[in-house]
Amino acid sequence: MPYVLGASSAGVVPQVVLGGGAPGLRGLPGGAGAPGLPGGQGERGLQGERGERGNPGQQGNPGPKGDPGPKGDQGAGTTIKGSRATPSDLPSSGNTLGDVYLMTSNGTGYSSGDGYVYTASGNDAGPGGNWHNVGQIRGPAGAAGAQGAQGPQGATGAAGLQGPQGNPTTVNGKSGSSINLIASDVGAADAAATAASLAAKAPVLNNLVANGTADDAANLSFADALQGFGEWLLKPGTIRISSNITLSAHYRFPRGVMLKPDNGVTVTFTAGLTAGAYQIFDLSAGGSIAGLAVCEVDWFHGFKNTTTDCIAATQKAIDALVNNGLGLMGAGEYRAAGGTLVATRGQSLVGRGRAITRVRWSTGTTNFIRTTGVPGSRISGIDMGPVSLSVRPTAGVALDMQVSGYFNDINISTAYRGISVKNSAGVRGYDFGVSDGRETAVYIENSNDVFLSQFVTASICDTINFSSVNGTFQAGEGLTISGSPYTGLNIIQLTGSQYRMLIPNQLAAGTTVTGNTSGAVGTISSIDYDFSLGSLRQVGACEAIILSDGDFIGGLYAKTIGSPSLTRGQCSGYNRYANVFWDTSHEGMLLSQIAQSMYIGCWSWNHGGNAVQMDSTDGLKFIGCDIGASRNIGFAVNNNNKNFNIESCNISINGSGGVRVGGSGNADFHISRNKFNVDFSQPGAKQGFGVRLDSGCGDYFWVTENSARNLVTGGIIDNSGATNKFVDRNFG
Repeated sequence: MPYVLGASSAGVVPQVVLGGGAPGLRGLPGGAGAPGLPGGQGERGLQGERGERGNPGQQGNPGPKGDPGPKGDQGAGTTIKGSRATPSDLPSSGNTLGDVYLMTSNGTGYSSGDGYVYTASGNDAGPGGNWHNVGQIRGPAGAAGAQGAQGPQGATGAAGLQGPQGNPTTVNGKSGSSINLIASDVGAADAAATAASLAAKAPVLNNLVANGTADDAANLSFADALQGFGEWLLKPGTIRISSNITLSAHYRFPRGVMLKPDNGVTVTFTAGLTAGAYQIFDLSAGGSIAGLAVCEVDWFHGFKNTTTDCIAATQKAIDALVNNGLGLMGAGEYRAAGGTLVATRGQSLVGRGRAITRVRWSTGTTNFIRTTGVPGSRISGIDMGPVSLSVRPTAGVALDMQVSGYFNDINISTAYRGISVKNSAGVRGYDFGVSDGRETAVYIENSNDVFLSQFVTASICDTINFSSVNGTFQAGEGLTISGSPYTGLNIIQLTGSQYRMLIPNQLAAGTTVTGNTSGAVGTISSIDYDFSLGSLRQVGACEAIILSDGDFIGGLYAKTIGSPSLTRGQCSGYNRYANVFWDTSHEGMLLSQIAQSMYIGCWSWNHGGNAVQMDSTDGLKFIGCDIGASRNIGFAVNNNNKNFNIESCNISINGSGGVRVGGSGNADFHISRNKFNVDFSQPGAKQGFGVRLDSGCGDYFWVTENSARNLVTGGIIDNSGATNKFVDRNFG
């Protein structure tokens, strides 16, 4: 039975046709059929109208960097061929790429300095030329050329217009371009106007008479009252002052100005003055100068480098200084004939250096300067000595410090007493030397808090009197003394058969001395041990004396102590010596009436007698010292020495022995950890014993841990008989 499928849309019922009968009544609509299969794709419709342009989208990320291209060929260089006035003057043939011409004129399309380069293209110069204007060409600046010769002088210009006439200076009826004023010319009401009038002129005091006769006191006082100037320049001549005057301005003294106050008149400077190292004050009439903070000694006299005694004139320079003022000595030589400079107000005296400023004694009284009164003086930069070696010191003190102060850069030669510190406290000295002092190099008496360092004292010469001399000895020549040769000994002729020379310890009267070079021969009649009696002397109550880094050489005694008793306040005590040498004296250190003192790292060496001799001492300590090469004993401990320590010392090559404790009354002492060994490989090296304790020498002592080997008579010898002792654990 055929059937026709109708549309698949909802509400359409399929129709069924049966046979050929009349159609029946339309049935009721059937229910919705199932969806039909999709139809085939229809034909493409016509293109619609173009829509409006949309908004631009966001920018995408950059793509990767491409590879670099191949390197191009090197371009042609340029060569400046020269210059042309205009482009039309450029050559049309014979050109090479890179040729350049510079224009020297201005025109249309070009300017002076433009460069035209010959290229393969471009035709700024017209037909037939491949020239291209590249603009201004300017290389780096070249070096400056040499200065040309000076041109001829130009013609004189026209004269300027004349200025208005000034008003002439008029004071008290005096007028003119230059006037001389005296005090009566100007009253108090005119002073300010006068100062303003003179302010435009050079500050030269032309109002001074300066003839040495007329009194310039009033004129100088008047000029000083004009406060418009900070400094006045004095006119040459002698300015006589008849009354006391105080000057508050600063004054400049050119050479040729001499200020001369009358007898009893004082000129006081409160603002100082300026002058060279030449005389500017004439104090021969009895006047004086005051108020100077600094002065040159040469301002007060002209005696430098002459034979005239300068002490009195130099004292006037010191007196002119204020408290703790500074006096300067010049470069050259100053003579001293026995007088003493005295600084009572802390004034200082400073030279240009001991190699430059010299003081020379012309007599045997070897005084120079004493400080007393106000503390704080400084003495520095001066060399002191005799005019010749024939001047023998008989008295005097070169540097006498009687109050707190200090000295340095000092050299003293052939003085009776070199440096004295007496009844003083707080004295400091460093970098100094004293040689050939007759009495002593350094003398300290009843003083405390004395600090001395970096010094050398040397007294290695004595005076030899010969009964006769055959020939003449030569200075510094080698000598043969009774068969023993000595080289380099200093021998200097004084007068006649009198010579000064270094004396070997065994020298005695009757000895024959022969000069190895000169052949001169002399027989000694006597020896004058006058250079010197001692290198260091301490007398009376000397406390807190500190010496370091110094060398005492020669003399009769290395060190002596002189005190009335071993009592605090009367003896030398509580002192310290560090790294100090006592060397090559006839006798060593004589220590008596001394207490509580330390010797650390010191030397006492090469003496004719004992290196150290102790009598009536208390609390001496020798630590790390070197005691040796003396003819007799290293430490000669005699009577009544208590509480002493000899520890960690080298005590060697002493002829008789190292430490000998003899006498009586010695107690509470320690001798420990010392070295007494002798190396016999050294020529002439020997020592008798290490330590010897004599019978009855004392009690309560320790002798231990000492090394005493290779000695002649024994190491540790105990004959003391003491009951309270410890003598053990020694070697040798």
